[in-house]
Amino acid sequence: DNLLANVAYQTPVGRIAGFAYLLDLEQAPTDSSTTIGLRYSGERTLSEIKLSGFVTLARQEDRGDNPLTFRDDYLAAELTATLRQWSVGAGIEVLEGDGVKGFSTPLATLHKFQGWADKFTTTPVDGIDDRYLSVAYARKPLGGLDSLSATAVYHQFEAERVSADFGSEVDLLVQARWRNWSALLKYADYQADGFATDTRKFWAQLEYVY
Repeated sequence: DNLLANVAYQTPVGRIAGFAYLLDLEQAPTDSSTTIGLRYSGERTLSEIKLSGFVTLARQEDRGDNPLTFRDDYLAAELTATLRQWSVGAGIEVLEGDGVKGFSTPLATLHKFQGWADKFTTTPVDGIDDRYLSVAYARKPLGGLDSLSATAVYHQFEAERVSADFGSEVDLLVQARWRNWSALLKYADYQADGFATDTRKFWAQLEYVY
């Protein structure tokens, strides 16, 4: 029994959005929660450099028949600078934990955020502090290709509640498009330092759209 709401307003200096996610999950009662938050996003061009970024703040509490009692906060901020085909970004994402329950996102596409090795699909009970750097290149067209893009991301993971390292990860992605074809190569390398185990993953994908 879930209620999701999002209200946004575009201002001269950026977009401000408020959101509320009220989740009552019968088959996952410990993830039943009320999450209320605010997000700001904007962009600005300085000479030839385009700056874009966002800041998100949220608070989550137990809801419905959740047997746990908790109150965890969330913070995310990112800034990206783009010059022609190149983009460089830096960000931080912090999901609090109280030692029993970490800030949960049961409706999220978790693979997209804290590393493609999927070591943090559930927030640790001591929370997680994810700081990352990214470099990307995109060009269309290039040679005989309609488009070519490449991305590299480095993550450093720590516990939010206690002083403990979790590990680090390097993610690499190359994608090309030609007419109705697209090809993708993707790699994730997680180096454990007190959480989970060393993990490497590799993807190769070929797609044709008719």
